[in-house]
Parts: sequence; structure tokens; C-alpha cells
Amino acid sequence: MFAVALLQAESWIGEKQKKLEAEMSKGEVSNMDDKMKKLRKHQAFQAELTAHDGHIQNIRDKGE
Repeated sequence: MFAVALLQAESWIGEKQKKLEAEMSKGEVSNMDDKMKKLRKHQAFQAELTAHDGHIQNIRDKGE
């Protein structure tokens, strides 16, 4: 059970990391609309991290 949960968490984190790296490679944003889009993406990502926090903590606890 722990191994499955760990693999799922690693997969989720890997997907998010790839998306962030792709966004960073696009370079500097200069207009306000693009900045607002990036802000909304960041806020959505933060909300998703918060939503998964309990799941991630459970995996940590099982690993210890």
C-alpha cells in the first residue's frame, strides 16, 4: 500500500514539475494579461498542493 501511494505521489509531483519547467522555459512575461494567467496558474497549483497535503503527509508518516 505504501509503495503504491508513494508511486502515485511521485507521479503527481513529476507531472507538476514538468508543467512548471515548461512554463519557465517560455521566458519573461511582459503584458498584464499573461502575468494574470501565470498568477492564476500559480494560485491553482498552490490550492492543489494544499488539497494533497494530507495525502502527502500520510505517505511521509508511513515511510517513517
